Amino acid sequence: MFIVAISAACTLTSCASENFPINGLPHFIEGSRPIPANHSGNRSAGCTSSGTPPSIPPPGGVGHYLADDAGQTRLLDVYVPSGHNSRVPLPLLLVLAGRGKSLQETMSESGFSSGKTADSYIAAYLEGNISPSKHQGWATFGPNDPETNDVAYVLSVTAALEINLCIDTGRVYVVGSSNGAGMAGVLACSATQYFAGAAMVSGLFYPLPLGCHPSEPLPVFEIHDIGDQDALYFGAVWAQFTPIPNWLSMWAAIDGCNTDSPVTHKVTGRPSYTLVSYRGCIKGSAVSQELIYSNHHGWSQPVGRPGVPDEAQSIWRFLSLHNRS
Repeated sequence: MFIVAISAACTLTSCASENFPINGLPHFIEGSRPIPANHSGNRSAGCTSSGTPPSIPPPGGVGHYLADDAGQTRLLDVYVPSGHNSRVPLPLLLVLAGRGKSLQETMSESGFSSGKTADSYIAAYLEGNISPSKHQGWATFGPNDPETNDVAYVLSVTAALEINLCIDTGRVYVVGSSNGAGMAGVLACSATQYFAGAAMVSGLFYPLPLGCHPSEPLPVFEIHDIGDQDALYFGAVWAQFTPIPNWLSMWAAIDGCNTDSPVTHKVTGRPSYTLVSYRGCIKGSAVSQELIYSNHHGWSQPVGRPGVPDEAQSIWRFLSLHNRS
Protein backbone atom coordinates (compact mmCIF):
# COMPACT_ATOMS: atom_id res chain seq x y z
CA MET A 1 0.00 0.00 0.00
CA PHE A 2 1.18 3.53 -0.70
CA ILE A 3 -0.27 7.02 -0.35
CA VAL A 4 0.49 9.95 -2.64
CA ALA A 5 -0.38 13.57 -1.94
CA ILE A 6 -2.25 15.23 -4.79
CA SER A 7 -2.59 18.63 -3.07
CA ALA A 8 -1.39 18.90 0.48
CA ALA A 9 -0.53 22.57 0.97
CA CYS A 10 -4.13 23.62 1.36
CA THR A 11 -6.38 25.58 3.63
CA LEU A 12 -10.09 24.91 3.93
CA THR A 13 -10.70 27.40 1.12
CA SER A 14 -7.68 27.11 -1.20
CA CYS A 15 -5.07 24.59 -2.28
CA ALA A 16 -1.67 24.63 -3.94
CA SER A 17 -1.05 21.49 -5.95
CA GLU A 18 1.87 19.28 -4.91
CA ASN A 19 2.97 15.74 -5.69
CA PHE A 20 5.05 14.15 -2.93
CA PRO A 21 5.03 10.46 -2.01
CA ILE A 22 4.79 9.67 1.69
CA ASN A 23 7.56 7.18 2.42
CA GLY A 24 7.93 4.54 5.10
CA LEU A 25 4.46 3.05 4.81
CA PRO A 26 4.17 -0.56 5.99
CA HIS A 27 3.09 -3.35 3.65
CA PHE A 28 0.30 -5.68 4.72
CA ILE A 29 -0.88 -9.09 3.60
CA GLU A 30 -4.50 -9.16 2.46
CA GLY A 31 -6.72 -10.07 5.40
CA SER A 32 -4.08 -9.55 8.08
CA ARG A 33 -4.05 -6.91 10.77
CA PRO A 34 -1.15 -4.47 10.55
CA ILE A 35 1.50 -4.18 13.20
CA PRO A 36 1.02 -0.71 14.75
CA ALA A 37 3.71 1.82 13.94
CA ASN A 38 6.57 1.97 16.44
CA HIS A 39 5.91 4.53 19.13
CA SER A 40 6.92 5.39 22.67
CA GLY A 41 4.01 5.27 25.10
CA ASN A 42 1.06 6.83 23.27
CA ARG A 43 3.22 8.90 20.92
CA SER A 44 3.24 7.68 17.34
CA ALA A 45 6.39 7.41 15.24
CA GLY A 46 5.45 10.68 13.54
CA CYS A 47 6.19 12.54 16.79
CA THR A 48 9.88 11.64 16.65
CA SER A 49 10.65 11.71 12.92
CA SER A 50 13.17 14.30 11.83
CA GLY A 51 11.34 17.10 10.08
CA THR A 52 7.82 17.14 8.70
CA PRO A 53 7.33 15.61 5.24
CA PRO A 54 6.42 18.37 2.76
CA SER A 55 3.22 16.55 1.84
CA ILE A 56 1.75 16.77 5.35
CA PRO A 57 -0.95 19.45 5.47
CA PRO A 58 0.00 22.58 7.41
CA PRO A 59 -1.94 23.49 10.57
CA GLY A 60 -5.41 24.67 9.64
CA GLY A 61 -5.18 22.92 6.29
CA VAL A 62 -6.50 19.86 4.49
CA GLY A 63 -4.31 17.44 2.55
CA HIS A 64 -5.80 15.52 -0.37
CA TYR A 65 -4.31 12.10 -1.06
CA LEU A 66 -4.64 9.03 -3.24
CA ALA A 67 -4.36 5.75 -1.35
CA ASP A 68 -3.52 2.60 -3.28
CA ASP A 69 -5.49 -0.39 -2.04
CA ALA A 70 -4.46 -3.61 -3.79
CA GLY A 71 -4.23 -1.81 -7.14
CA GLN A 72 -7.36 0.27 -6.67
CA THR A 73 -7.21 3.96 -5.80
CA ARG A 74 -9.22 5.63 -3.06
CA LEU A 75 -9.32 9.24 -1.95
CA LEU A 76 -8.17 10.30 1.50
CA ASP A 77 -8.45 13.78 3.06
CA VAL A 78 -6.53 14.73 6.21
CA TYR A 79 -7.30 17.81 8.33
CA VAL A 80 -4.76 19.20 10.80
CA PRO A 81 -6.08 21.83 13.25
CA SER A 82 -4.74 25.36 13.28
CA GLY A 83 -1.98 26.05 15.76
CA HIS A 84 -0.97 22.38 15.95
CA ASN A 85 2.58 21.69 17.15
CA SER A 86 3.82 18.78 15.02
CA ARG A 87 5.62 17.27 18.05
CA VAL A 88 2.59 17.28 20.35
CA PRO A 89 0.41 14.17 19.87
CA LEU A 90 -3.24 14.72 19.03
CA PRO A 91 -6.16 12.28 18.92
CA LEU A 92 -6.98 10.84 15.50
CA LEU A 93 -10.56 10.79 14.24
CA LEU A 94 -11.18 8.41 11.32
CA VAL A 95 -14.37 9.59 9.56
CA LEU A 96 -15.87 7.05 7.14
CA ALA A 97 -18.00 8.49 4.35
CA GLY A 98 -21.44 7.06 3.68
CA ARG A 99 -22.31 5.28 0.44
CA GLY A 100 -22.10 7.67 -2.50
CA LYS A 101 -20.94 10.56 -0.34
CA SER A 102 -17.81 12.46 -1.37
CA LEU A 103 -15.14 13.30 1.18
CA GLN A 104 -15.90 16.99 0.69
CA GLU A 105 -19.58 16.38 1.49
CA THR A 106 -18.65 14.28 4.51
CA MET A 107 -16.29 16.95 5.84
CA SER A 108 -18.87 19.71 5.35
CA GLU A 109 -21.91 17.82 6.66
CA SER A 110 -20.23 16.26 9.69
CA GLY A 111 -18.74 19.55 10.92
CA PHE A 112 -15.67 17.86 12.39
CA SER A 113 -13.23 20.22 10.66
CA SER A 114 -15.27 23.42 10.86
CA GLY A 115 -17.26 23.29 14.08
CA LYS A 116 -16.54 23.97 17.74
CA THR A 117 -14.44 20.83 18.21
CA ALA A 118 -12.17 21.25 15.16
CA ASP A 119 -9.05 22.18 17.14
CA SER A 120 -9.20 19.03 19.27
CA TYR A 121 -7.93 16.34 16.88
CA ILE A 122 -6.53 15.37 13.51
CA ALA A 123 -9.38 14.18 11.28
CA ALA A 124 -8.89 11.76 8.38
CA TYR A 125 -11.76 11.30 5.93
CA LEU A 126 -11.89 7.92 4.17
CA GLU A 127 -14.07 6.62 1.37
CA GLY A 128 -15.14 3.08 0.60
CA ASN A 129 -14.64 1.18 -2.64
CA ILE A 130 -16.74 0.70 -5.75
CA SER A 131 -19.49 -1.88 -5.29
CA PRO A 132 -21.09 -4.13 -7.96
CA SER A 133 -23.85 -1.50 -8.20
CA LYS A 134 -21.12 1.02 -9.18
CA HIS A 135 -21.56 3.06 -6.00
CA GLN A 136 -18.78 3.91 -3.59
CA GLY A 137 -19.32 2.19 -0.26
CA TRP A 138 -17.94 -0.07 2.45
CA ALA A 139 -17.95 -3.85 2.79
CA THR A 140 -20.36 -4.30 5.71
CA PHE A 141 -21.90 -7.65 4.65
CA GLY A 142 -24.95 -5.88 3.25
CA PRO A 143 -26.46 -6.19 -0.25
CA ASN A 144 -24.48 -4.60 -3.10
CA ASP A 145 -21.44 -4.00 -0.89
CA PRO A 146 -17.97 -4.12 -2.50
CA GLU A 147 -15.99 -7.33 -2.04
CA THR A 148 -12.95 -5.77 -0.39
CA ASN A 149 -11.13 -6.19 2.91
CA ASP A 150 -11.99 -2.79 4.31
CA VAL A 151 -10.83 -3.66 7.81
CA ALA A 152 -7.28 -4.16 6.50
CA TYR A 153 -7.55 -0.97 4.43
CA VAL A 154 -8.64 1.27 7.33
CA LEU A 155 -5.97 -0.15 9.62
CA SER A 156 -3.33 0.33 6.93
CA VAL A 157 -4.27 3.98 6.52
CA THR A 158 -4.23 4.39 10.30
CA ALA A 159 -0.70 2.98 10.53
CA ALA A 160 0.45 5.25 7.69
CA LEU A 161 -0.97 8.30 9.43
CA GLU A 162 0.74 7.33 12.69
CA ILE A 163 4.09 7.20 10.89
CA ASN A 164 3.69 10.60 9.26
CA LEU A 165 1.79 12.59 11.89
CA CYS A 166 2.18 13.06 15.63
CA ILE A 167 -0.79 11.07 16.93
CA ASP A 168 -1.82 9.92 20.39
CA THR A 169 -2.12 6.21 19.63
CA GLY A 170 -4.21 5.71 22.74
CA ARG A 171 -6.86 8.05 21.35
CA VAL A 172 -7.71 6.79 17.87
CA TYR A 173 -11.46 6.82 17.18
CA VAL A 174 -13.62 5.64 14.28
CA VAL A 175 -16.77 7.50 13.20
CA GLY A 176 -19.16 6.94 10.31
CA SER A 177 -22.56 7.74 8.89
CA SER A 178 -25.03 5.37 7.19
CA ASN A 179 -22.97 2.73 5.34
CA GLY A 180 -19.87 4.34 6.89
CA ALA A 181 -21.45 3.80 10.31
CA GLY A 182 -21.94 0.16 9.37
CA MET A 183 -18.22 -0.06 8.60
CA ALA A 184 -17.40 1.59 11.93
CA GLY A 185 -19.50 -1.18 13.49
CA VAL A 186 -17.52 -3.85 11.65
CA LEU A 187 -14.26 -2.32 12.89
CA ALA A 188 -15.62 -2.09 16.43
CA CYS A 189 -16.35 -5.82 16.37
CA SER A 190 -13.23 -7.08 14.60
CA ALA A 191 -10.42 -4.58 15.32
CA THR A 192 -11.37 -3.38 18.78
CA GLN A 193 -7.82 -3.21 20.12
CA TYR A 194 -6.88 -0.41 17.71
CA PHE A 195 -9.54 2.06 18.86
CA ALA A 196 -10.45 3.99 22.00
CA GLY A 197 -14.07 4.45 20.93
CA ALA A 198 -16.53 4.38 18.04
CA ALA A 199 -19.44 6.61 17.03
CA MET A 200 -22.10 5.96 14.41
CA VAL A 201 -24.78 8.16 12.82
CA SER A 202 -27.83 6.59 11.11
CA GLY A 203 -26.12 3.21 11.17
CA LEU A 204 -26.99 0.27 8.95
CA PHE A 205 -25.69 -2.73 10.90
CA TYR A 206 -25.87 -6.07 9.11
CA PRO A 207 -25.27 -9.33 10.99
CA LEU A 208 -21.63 -10.39 10.70
CA PRO A 209 -21.05 -13.95 9.42
CA LEU A 210 -19.07 -14.90 12.54
CA GLY A 211 -20.94 -12.60 14.92
CA CYS A 212 -19.56 -9.67 16.89
CA HIS A 213 -16.87 -10.83 19.31
CA PRO A 214 -14.59 -7.89 20.18
CA SER A 215 -11.39 -8.67 22.04
CA GLU A 216 -12.26 -6.18 24.79
CA PRO A 217 -14.96 -3.64 25.77
CA LEU A 218 -15.24 -0.57 23.56
CA PRO A 219 -17.10 2.72 24.22
CA VAL A 220 -19.84 3.08 21.60
CA PHE A 221 -22.05 6.08 20.78
CA GLU A 222 -24.90 6.04 18.27
CA ILE A 223 -27.05 8.88 16.89
CA HIS A 224 -30.28 7.93 15.15
CA ASP A 225 -33.41 9.62 13.92
CA ILE A 226 -36.43 7.61 14.97
CA GLY A 227 -38.14 8.65 11.71
CA ASP A 228 -35.23 7.56 9.49
CA GLN A 229 -36.72 5.91 6.39
CA ASP A 230 -33.42 4.44 5.15
CA ALA A 231 -32.00 2.94 8.33
CA LEU A 232 -35.30 2.05 10.00
CA TYR A 233 -34.91 2.39 13.75
CA PHE A 234 -37.00 -0.68 14.56
CA GLY A 235 -36.08 -2.59 11.43
CA ALA A 236 -38.66 -4.30 9.18
CA VAL A 237 -39.54 -7.78 7.96
CA TRP A 238 -37.83 -7.11 4.62
CA ALA A 239 -34.81 -5.37 6.16
CA GLN A 240 -31.68 -7.44 6.66
CA PHE A 241 -30.05 -5.01 9.06
CA THR A 242 -30.31 -5.20 12.84
CA PRO A 243 -32.94 -3.03 14.62
CA ILE A 244 -31.12 -0.30 16.50
CA PRO A 245 -32.48 -1.16 19.98
CA ASN A 246 -31.19 -4.73 19.49
CA TRP A 247 -27.81 -3.46 18.31
CA LEU A 248 -27.48 -1.17 21.34
CA SER A 249 -28.44 -3.99 23.70
CA MET A 250 -25.80 -6.19 22.07
CA TRP A 251 -23.09 -3.62 22.75
CA ALA A 252 -24.34 -3.02 26.28
CA ALA A 253 -23.93 -6.75 26.92
CA ILE A 254 -20.48 -6.78 25.29
CA ASP A 255 -19.37 -3.88 27.48
CA GLY A 256 -20.74 -5.50 30.62
CA CYS A 257 -23.34 -2.78 31.19
CA ASN A 258 -26.63 -3.15 33.02
CA THR A 259 -28.88 -4.07 30.09
CA ASP A 260 -32.15 -4.15 32.06
CA SER A 261 -32.81 -0.46 32.56
CA PRO A 262 -30.99 2.09 30.39
CA VAL A 263 -31.26 5.63 31.68
CA THR A 264 -33.14 8.05 29.42
CA HIS A 265 -33.07 11.82 29.56
CA LYS A 266 -35.17 13.94 27.22
CA VAL A 267 -33.81 17.32 26.22
CA THR A 268 -36.61 19.65 25.15
CA GLY A 269 -36.52 22.80 23.07
CA ARG A 270 -34.65 23.35 19.82
CA PRO A 271 -33.09 20.96 19.26
CA SER A 272 -34.92 18.27 21.19
CA TYR A 273 -33.59 14.75 21.57
CA THR A 274 -33.47 11.85 24.00
CA LEU A 275 -30.18 10.67 25.47
CA VAL A 276 -30.11 6.94 26.27
CA SER A 277 -27.26 5.66 28.45
CA TYR A 278 -26.39 2.24 29.79
CA ARG A 279 -24.80 2.24 33.25
CA GLY A 280 -22.37 -0.03 35.08
CA CYS A 281 -20.20 -0.83 32.05
CA ILE A 282 -16.89 -2.54 32.78
CA LYS A 283 -13.33 -1.25 32.31
CA GLY A 284 -14.43 2.36 31.88
CA SER A 285 -16.49 1.57 28.81
CA ALA A 286 -19.85 3.17 27.92
CA VAL A 287 -22.78 2.74 25.55
CA SER A 288 -24.96 5.77 24.76
CA GLN A 289 -27.37 6.96 22.11
CA GLU A 290 -28.78 10.28 21.02
CA LEU A 291 -32.26 9.78 19.58
CA ILE A 292 -33.51 12.67 17.45
CA TYR A 293 -36.84 13.50 15.85
CA SER A 294 -36.53 15.11 12.42
CA ASN A 295 -37.21 12.30 9.90
CA HIS A 296 -33.66 12.50 8.59
CA HIS A 297 -30.98 10.05 7.46
CA GLY A 298 -27.26 10.72 7.74
CA TRP A 299 -25.54 13.83 9.01
CA SER A 300 -28.02 16.50 10.09
CA GLN A 301 -25.64 19.33 9.29
CA PRO A 302 -24.56 21.89 8.15
CA VAL A 303 -23.80 23.00 11.68
CA GLY A 304 -26.44 25.39 12.98
CA ARG A 305 -29.41 23.87 11.17
CA PRO A 306 -32.44 24.78 13.35
CA GLY A 307 -33.85 22.02 15.49
CA VAL A 308 -30.93 19.63 15.10
CA PRO A 309 -28.18 18.81 17.63
CA ASP A 310 -24.55 19.55 16.76
CA GLU A 311 -23.55 15.95 16.06
CA ALA A 312 -19.82 16.61 15.91
CA GLN A 313 -19.97 18.23 19.34
CA SER A 314 -22.10 15.39 20.77
CA ILE A 315 -19.77 12.74 19.36
CA TRP A 316 -16.59 14.42 20.54
CA ARG A 317 -18.07 15.05 23.98
CA PHE A 318 -18.55 11.27 24.28
CA LEU A 319 -15.35 10.04 22.61
CA SER A 320 -13.04 12.51 24.36
CA LEU A 321 -13.85 10.87 27.70
CA HIS A 322 -12.22 7.59 26.60
CA ASN A 323 -8.67 6.51 25.82
CA ARG A 324 -6.55 3.35 25.79
CA SER A 325 -3.76 4.58 28.06
